[in-house]
Amino acid sequence: MFRWDQSFYQHKLLTNEIMELAYGPCSFEKPGIKNYGLGWRMLCYSNGNKIIYHNGWWHGNNTSFYRFIRENMTIIILGNKFTNSIYHQAPAVYSIIKGVPPMKGFDTED
Repeated sequence: MFRWDQSFYQHKLLTNEIMELAYGPCSFEKPGIKNYGLGWRMLCYSNGNKIIYHNGWWHGNNTSFYRFIRENMTIIILGNKFTNSIYHQAPAVYSIIKGVPPMKGFDTED
């Protein structure tokens, strides 16, 4: 998954133009930072920063995949037993990596 992620930064699989389309917000039903692009969920902040992410599950396994484009950083969490807690681990991992206070989530601009 790491190599797949890095291919996006290096534009090996998709061109920059295609990536911009995929990461462009397309869903404006509700006000706020949550949005959806072409196949990606995203958090779009008023300062222009974006967090691109997608969660998934299949046959008892689940994953959480968060891309921090400006920081060239990705958090990938893999679980071999389905649990909803996997989907809430990225903020905790981010706080450890960046040495910042733990956050409850990325859903606010604070």
